[in-house]
Parts: sequence; structure tokens; C-alpha cells
Amino acid sequence: MFRQIVNSLALCCIAWVGWAQAAPTPEPVPIQLSADSVALNEGQSIYRGQVDLRQGNMQILADQITVQHDAQQQPSRLIARGTPVRFRQKTASGWIQAQAQRADYLVQSAQLTLSGEVVLRQAGDVMQSDRVIYDRRRQILKAGGAAAGKQRVQMTLQATE
Repeated sequence: MFRQIVNSLALCCIAWVGWAQAAPTPEPVPIQLSADSVALNEGQSIYRGQVDLRQGNMQILADQITVQHDAQQQPSRLIARGTPVRFRQKTASGWIQAQAQRADYLVQSAQLTLSGEVVLRQAGDVMQSDRVIYDRRRQILKAGGAAAGKQRVQMTLQATE
């Protein structure tokens, strides 16, 4: 019984590593934003109203995105909030699409953290969790307890014939 559980978990992990394989994007890629309004302050800018953020093959749609800037006034962290925040990224095997209440993106490390009622979809497969961390550069996805979440991960994998 224990061996079956371990084998099942291993298959899920293999499926999700393949699931997160991103199409290569040259670095550095500019971040493009459009919104209904923007408030610029020292160290940050706040975009509100139908915010559309794009960087290479990634897109985030949100009600509000706060861009935090480093000492050189370069974007360092992006915090998106919405009902819901929507994320999508083109991968070698199709589109990854997700929605959550919040998305936190670290620009230098290309790490995206989705939190609050997260639902990810790709090619008919669905993952649900309270927290997902996606390392875009290393193409690694963690969810639930592996991502410091508090809820179990729910997955629906499409059977292949």
C-alpha cells in the first residue's frame, strides 16, 4: 500500500514538472503594463483598474498591481491583487493558466507565488491549492505544504489512452 502511494506521488510530481516546462524566453525581458490609472511614489508605483502586465510569454491580469523598485529604480517585486488575479504563460506543451486572489512576482529570480484559492490549468489537468510557488527560470512548481501552504493539493489529471 505504501509503495502504491509513493509511486502515485512520484507520477504526480513527474507530471507537474513537465506541466511547468516553459518555452524559452531571452533575458532580460522588459515588463509592459497598462492600466486605467497609475500613482507614482518614491520606491513604488501602483497601477489600478484592468491592469495588464506582460513580460515575454507571461501575462498577469489584475485589479491592482503594485511595482516595488530597487535603489536603481528597477522593478524588483510585483504584487497583484484581484477578484481574481489571472496568470497565463506559454509553455512548450501549451498554456498554463491560473487564477488566485494574489500574485507576488520577484523579478530578479523570476519566482511567482500565487495565494488564495489558487486554480491552475493546463491541457485539461487541474490543480487546486491555497498556495503555489512557480520558479519560471528553473521551471519548478510547488504547491500546498511544499509551498508553505496550509491546505492539501487537489489534482485532476486527464487519463491518456
